[in-house]
Amino acid sequence: MSAAVYAVHAARWAQSNHRVTMQDLQELGTEMFRRLTWATTPKSPKHFTDVVYSSMLKEWEQEQARLLSRCWRGRLKGLRLELTSRAKAAQQWTLRNPITTSSLAGLTSTVASDFLVQRYFEKRESTDLRRSAIMGLFGLGYIGFLQHFLYTGFWPKFLKVSRLTGPKAVLFQVFGDQGLYMPCAYLPVFYTVKDRICKRREL
Repeated sequence: MSAAVYAVHAARWAQSNHRVTMQDLQELGTEMFRRLTWATTPKSPKHFTDVVYSSMLKEWEQEQARLLSRCWRGRLKGLRLELTSRAKAAQQWTLRNPITTSSLAGLTSTVASDFLVQRYFEKRESTDLRRSAIMGLFGLGYIGFLQHFLYTGFWPKFLKVSRLTGPKAVLFQVFGDQGLYMPCAYLPVFYTVKDRICKRREL
């Protein structure tokens, strides 16, 4: 890299200085050979190499910095494009498989929550895998599968039949979810599952 840049600057210098002697060309060839063989910079360069080297050193360093910057920018751009394409592909997959997505989301959330509770709230030395598995099944079947039809099927159809719109529709959904469904359906099922797990563990 340095030898190539050195040659470019030497050519520029030669074009601007028509009085090039044979000695100058020999010195140029010697310097390029030393750079191609990874030799160190001469401690006391002669007038030709001194002029060329002093004129190109700063530009060479700046060019290396620009090339490195372009390299990293290219890699980051490629990584960003790859992540964007993967995110779009994942989004398309979730849109094509809504029930599977809801079920997996319920499974993941309940298993992760139970693991965090066991490790950091209850301070258990080992994780109760059976308990996590039961909570995972609860999340998979009830939270993910059944509630998918509740929130994407029942509520929209009910609002369409009742012809509620705007703030009234929002208030009705909040009241129906927090005032009726949660205390009368979700919480009883959840605490029943929890009670069965505790009793089984005591036995």
